[in-house]
Amino acid sequence: MTSSSRALVLPITRRIWLLHAVTETEAAARAGPPTVTQKVVSKLHAQWETFSNAQPGTLKGWLYRLAQKVQSYEPPEETFLKGLPSRPQPVDITHAQSTAETLVRRRIRLLLRNEVPQHRRQTVTWGLGAAVFVPLLLTPLPNIPLYYSAWRVYSHFTAYRGGSTLESMLEELATEQLLELRQQLLKTGRKDLPEDSWPAQLVNLQGRYASLMQNTLKLANSSKEHPDLIFTSSPSLDTLLASKPDGVAATMQGSQRREESAAAEPSRRDQEPSRAGQAGSQADSSPGSSPVPAPLDEATIAKIANTFHMPSLVDHARRARQQWAKKGCLPPAV
Repeated sequence: MTSSSRALVLPITRRIWLLHAVTETEAAARAGPPTVTQKVVSKLHAQWETFSNAQPGTLKGWLYRLAQKVQSYEPPEETFLKGLPSRPQPVDITHAQSTAETLVRRRIRLLLRNEVPQHRRQTVTWGLGAAVFVPLLLTPLPNIPLYYSAWRVYSHFTAYRGGSTLESMLEELATEQLLELRQQLLKTGRKDLPEDSWPAQLVNLQGRYASLMQNTLKLANSSKEHPDLIFTSSPSLDTLLASKPDGVAATMQGSQRREESAAAEPSRRDQEPSRAGQAGSQADSSPGSSPVPAPLDEATIAKIANTFHMPSLVDHARRARQQWAKKGCLPPAV
């Protein structure tokens, strides 16, 4: 069975971005019978559809509303990481053409740097919590705490695996591009580079680039497949963003230039917040900043979801905006 993953970078405001990912499986290319995991997932999806179609007032209807309420508290970053593949496979990340690929990659790296270790810790924490509630199976008491703990373990573990996969693919892509850049610098034969500059460190494999050759050898000697990580700039996304009255795509360019200048300084880059909500609350509300455009509206998000064939984007964006509104990053009316 072959799979492909797609991710979409959607600017809600200039500094608050929503990342959404889906992993699609081509059933026609299936080789052999389905695995046990695939059978379990398929059965759970079928059961979830049954609950979603239940009549209001029934037990299944009440459980479905309860599950939706619980899911509404899931952070948008966790939802994005859960949509990524658990194993390396081709991933296509689509972003607006007006946004530089380097800026998109930097945002994703910052998010992964913060989220992956957190989900690893939360997996262990909720796993220990689930073990505490196991004795409830032997009592007539409700098993809701056990089920909730088990769901949190699965959710955090899925997000951790998805984030780790994307992180490794980004590292491989960065290694390949650094090697190409080093070859270009060697061909120029420049010897007047300052010793403490990053081009000189890259050529001499010093400083932060000391482990570059080791990473290259590991990548070359690895027997695993190295699928492509593709960043696609979409003019269609720019058109949809520009169709909004406030023109989010146009207002992002000033913010993009500021972030690209900050990306050139490692010390500043490491200090910037990784969560979109934190970035939005600090940047958009700073004194003397330019007027902040209204957040992306639901109608535009629905058009984007339909254009890129991502129906789950609408619900993801709605839940994310509700959480950002509670944090004060967005107006509560959106």
